[in-house]
Amino acid sequence: MKRVLNLITSISVCVFAYTPIAIDAQSLSNVNIPTALQGYYELDITNVTQQSPFRATKLDDSSDNIGFYLNPIGEICLKNSSTGKVEILSSNPQLKLGGGSTAVWQIDTLGVIFTLDFSKVPFAGIDISSTFGTPYARLEGDRQAFDNSSCQSPKVNTQDALNALLRAEATSPAYFPPGPLSFNQIGDGFDLYRFYPSTGVYLGVKGNAILARGGAFGVDYIVVGYVDSLLSNDTNQLRVPTTSVTSFFHGTYLLELTETLALSPIPDGTQLNFVIGDGGLLCVGEKVLAYPSITGGATGSATWTDPISNLQYVLDLSRSTDSENFGVGELSFQTASGNTFGLFAGDQTSLSKECSGAQGTDPDLTSKNAFFSLIETKYPALFPSGAQTFNQTKDGFTYRYYFGTQTFVGIKDK
Repeated sequence: MKRVLNLITSISVCVFAYTPIAIDAQSLSNVNIPTALQGYYELDITNVTQQSPFRATKLDDSSDNIGFYLNPIGEICLKNSSTGKVEILSSNPQLKLGGGSTAVWQIDTLGVIFTLDFSKVPFAGIDISSTFGTPYARLEGDRQAFDNSSCQSPKVNTQDALNALLRAEATSPAYFPPGPLSFNQIGDGFDLYRFYPSTGVYLGVKGNAILARGGAFGVDYIVVGYVDSLLSNDTNQLRVPTTSVTSFFHGTYLLELTETLALSPIPDGTQLNFVIGDGGLLCVGEKVLAYPSITGGATGSATWTDPISNLQYVLDLSRSTDSENFGVGELSFQTASGNTFGLFAGDQTSLSKECSGAQGTDPDLTSKNAFFSLIETKYPALFPSGAQTFNQTKDGFTYRYYFGTQTFVGIKDK
């Protein structure tokens, strides 16, 4: 499409030096575009200003129209009318929060900004300005029903990823409530993700895997399902928390490992802070575990598994039937296969359910962590950091045990 190529070339020549303006700081990256506005358009360049590098097209001649794509995740593309080749113009839209519903593309390579008011349906045009805000022109025209091609060939099936998120919202609204502030976003290694402010949960798609974190899912991403499975059958759903530990056990505990076997990765006498909170969360030192496996109901047990270290912590739920057990903490420390290393036992120190309580209240923790990180970086052969290495306290020491070298490093009286 010579008209488009010439247009892009002329813009490129004009932007050999400029300082781009900052788009609204209260914006969200990679917004989803309303379905009514997605698709392929044949557009004219109109309202060209004197400062504009653009030239107006002929409204009565479709041969010089701009072939323009707008896809669900906000990528905009141009289509060459001669070859049919589609090239991405920008894949990083911003949603400007505040008075209007506008998507903004700042195209630094061309020195222009495209602005779309997507509160207006049907399509009402795209404003083009310089990065300084100087008006240049408008793109106006109609969506073409006969061209259903996508904006290039995406690396993943974006539509499947989007359908998976929509399905999750429909089947599990308690965790993924759809709303005006839950937008499609791209980044952090995800093909597509959304954040749900009211529940504090992120839900994302990475390849075929669907992952969630935040709220009842814990602070780390965990796999809650798979795209092909979720979309292949109407009865399939994501794995979301359906059970939790009763409030009888909620609180912060200081527990010491006792009855320890020689093969235990954590030595006998180790003291750790534990927090049992809402939604079945278990916080162990700096770790946050979710999704306890509950067997036997209220008189059974709850098991939290750390998938990185293959260690697990088991709580006897039947203890809630005896009021004398209130304020007493006991967790069996096991391998993921169920072999017991020892028993963490001690007392409840507060009713707080905040995971920060599991990290202790050491005012010098930041500097101590910096020290541990330094020696682990400089001397990895002696102090190999890993899933079984975390802060512990005993006899006034803050220390770490390096299981690979069977070495202790401690700090006392800074």
